[in-house]
Amino acid sequence: MTEIHFAWRRPDLFVMQFLYYSRPRAIALMSAVPAFFIIYDQAAEGFRRFDAWFVIAVLGALFLVLTACFWVASLFLGALVIAIRPGEFPGILGEHVIRLAPEGLYEETSVNATTHAWKAVARVQRKPAGVLLQSPTFTFLIPCRYFKSVDEADRFVACAHTFMRQQ
Repeated sequence: MTEIHFAWRRPDLFVMQFLYYSRPRAIALMSAVPAFFIIYDQAAEGFRRFDAWFVIAVLGALFLVLTACFWVASLFLGALVIAIRPGEFPGILGEHVIRLAPEGLYEETSVNATTHAWKAVARVQRKPAGVLLQSPTFTFLIPCRYFKSVDEADRFVACAHTFMRQQ
């Protein structure tokens, strides 16, 4: 069994939100690049011809820009509310214990103790900000500062992957 004690601070919430939400949105936004090229091509011709691709490109680009604005707002909104009013969300900020055991991922806070079966854990990754444990229902970021070394963080991830493969 591997165990780590850590405490989430306010900045950790923002980092976790970014790591959790960034990948699918970034891929969607990258798909807007062709739409902007089509719009630019039409603008270069003075918008003389309006074909179906142009309308689709404009609508697609507008949709993706609005999605990006919504994503940026939602990315930090939840973390901001928790950071401003930590007393209303006990167990989020503060001390946490994560244990890796063959039966599952055990999480303990001042108000909660939960065991998540390894089947429910979607991924465990080493990130520059720390170790990210993720499933459809939870996300934990264990900040780097709570590991004694990079090797300890890598061993923690390897241990989690071993348990995940056994299930």
